[in-house]
Amino acid sequence: MNENNNKITSTLINLVSNFEGLIQKGQVGSFNKEEYTQLINFYIANNNIDKAMDIVDIAIEQYKYIANFYLLKGNLLLQLRQPEDALKYIEHCENLSPYDFEVKLLKAKSLSMMGDIEGSWAELNELKTFSNLNYNVEVNIIKSYIYEYTGEFEKMFDILKETLILDPQNLEALHKMNIATLFTRKYEESASFHLKLIEDSPYNYMAWFNLGQIYSITARYEHAIDCLEYSFLINPNFEEGYLEYTDLCLQVGKYNHAAIVYEEYITRFEADSEIFSNLINAYIHLKDYKKAKKYAYKSIKLDSYNDEAFFMLGEIYKHLKKWDKALNAYQKAIEIEKEREEYYNAIAEMYIKLNDLNLAEKYYDILIDLNSPEEKYYLNYILFLIKNKNYNKANRILEIAEDLVYCTYFAYLKAVIRFKTNKRKEALFLLDNALSENFDNYKKLFELAPELKYDKEVNSMINYYRN
Repeated sequence: MNENNNKITSTLINLVSNFEGLIQKGQVGSFNKEEYTQLINFYIANNNIDKAMDIVDIAIEQYKYIANFYLLKGNLLLQLRQPEDALKYIEHCENLSPYDFEVKLLKAKSLSMMGDIEGSWAELNELKTFSNLNYNVEVNIIKSYIYEYTGEFEKMFDILKETLILDPQNLEALHKMNIATLFTRKYEESASFHLKLIEDSPYNYMAWFNLGQIYSITARYEHAIDCLEYSFLINPNFEEGYLEYTDLCLQVGKYNHAAIVYEEYITRFEADSEIFSNLINAYIHLKDYKKAKKYAYKSIKLDSYNDEAFFMLGEIYKHLKKWDKALNAYQKAIEIEKEREEYYNAIAEMYIKLNDLNLAEKYYDILIDLNSPEEKYYLNYILFLIKNKNYNKANRILEIAEDLVYCTYFAYLKAVIRFKTNKRKEALFLLDNALSENFDNYKKLFELAPELKYDKEVNSMINYYRN
């Protein structure tokens, strides 16, 4: 038994190696029907749908009258969520083999994905004479597509439960069960069901993944992280498991966990600029600026128009107190993307560090013109203006800000400006309003106007609201 398995494995490895060698030389080669089928199934099993599709096309070119290759093409297109294109190949296959159950099954599936519910039901009704377990599973999955399209999510949820009882490892059913859970919000019922699947089959990686998603949605983050980790530990080729795990780790501040798994991810899969951006973000939070910088440059090399990579490179240099280099990186980011508020704010901050207050003010002005919904940008500019004794402009920016965002700290800033411009009576009135609205912010008053710490009237007012 083992000898036969080894022979099969060795034969398949040699076949794949031979095919890859021909491709590298720019040659197509010629294989028999069984070899093409083995190659296609190999690449499907390794989640390389594009390569599988290429081989199917070569096989169809050489074997125009073999229905199986058209069927495989249709199946792959359905996996890529292209049912209209898939239907063309499935119907061609139907002409070659009109009574084939699998052909009718895929036709029903493609019609359901296209929203042709009546046509899909008609195809399914022709299959009622079949009672094979696998056929029942496939029919149920198609019904789940129909129920999803018609918005009958309770029915979708129930039929997928039935399906997974019949075939607990069915990846398509597990994937759609995740969708059904989201739409029905049956989180506890679904969690219990997935726990039962896992109890019966501890290496069911997709069940672990679904359970992790449920725990994440219901804010049980520690459990979610554990489950998502099991999904890719069981199946090291499960890309989605890595991505969901790392995203959640970043979300809850487990930057070290995220960094470790991102490092593993990039050794297994092709990393895009977004992956590198997330890895940079993790290392910035971990204050490992050397690694963060390494990946920032990798990301920029991969995509020279990645404004976020340039921005994060600026953040790295800012943490390293290399103001000129930070400014240069931020400016490259803004050349690529001119509508990002945080870029203008970062450049203004760098000009403050470099003691060029005029240019800092210029970039703050551009930032204000973007009408940001973020209060922090207005606060940064107003505080900058107050510290530089430009009280009139600070007041104008404050009036603009009050029309766009709500911030209880604005009331204190208005009072500070009145104190600084010797409008004491108005200042006390505004301070009274500020204290009544949000007492906890009063200490910030003294950060901007330390002299008020010794003002009897101000202290009396604060004590009144404190008591």
